[in-house]
Amino acid sequence: MWSPDGQRIAFGKRVDSSTTARELFIKFADNRAPERRITIRRWSETSASQWLDDTLLVFDAESTGRRKDIFFMRPDSGSAPAPYLQSPADEFEPQVSPDRRLLAYSSDEGGGERTGWLRDFPTPVGKWAVSRILSRAPRWSPDGRYLYYWRPSPQVDSLYRVRVDRTQSVVVQAPELVVALDVDGVWNWDLHPDGKRFVYTAPAREPVTGVGANAVRYFILQGWFGELRRLTAPAGN
Repeated sequence: MWSPDGQRIAFGKRVDSSTTARELFIKFADNRAPERRITIRRWSETSASQWLDDTLLVFDAESTGRRKDIFFMRPDSGSAPAPYLQSPADEFEPQVSPDRRLLAYSSDEGGGERTGWLRDFPTPVGKWAVSRILSRAPRWSPDGRYLYYWRPSPQVDSLYRVRVDRTQSVVVQAPELVVALDVDGVWNWDLHPDGKRFVYTAPAREPVTGVGANAVRYFILQGWFGELRRLTAPAGN
């Protein structure tokens, strides 16, 4: 996860070869200084999700005897992570809205499919369903009016968005299909800051040989609203 100034990277890493425990580290992208460990909890799994500024890094983590929970911390102060949401279910892939009033995340609460939810931030008071069926990897539009998420499928993965209206409460509107693509892991994507493009990974269509044969290819899809309108226009138009 890049820092807001583009100078540093936060990442999860095994702390030593004798254990599977993972912690969060920060390093400069140009290797000007050694990496710095910022958590000491011996988590079995942890992943940085969003680095908003030097006061707020959001991540999910799984500790011994627990499932995945959501935490936040000050990445540059050495302070201990604070729990945002802990429950018997898995909560992961957190994304804070641009105005920092809501947090979107995925959860398997109820023991069913992993679905999308919204809660107040920084205290999880209210709770609103984004999708009642399988959905993953939420991302906010730059203006905070829309929340995007993927609905994975063995045949083709579909990107949806919902409008999130703010009144005295929160109203999540009906989902709109944005595009259907064969994506190599729906979590491997991000929305561009201009809100008009996104980057994702796609599976190779043909055998690749030689140096870098197993490398992942990255694509940027531009003008996708125009393409969507073209594909969904009534016949003869």
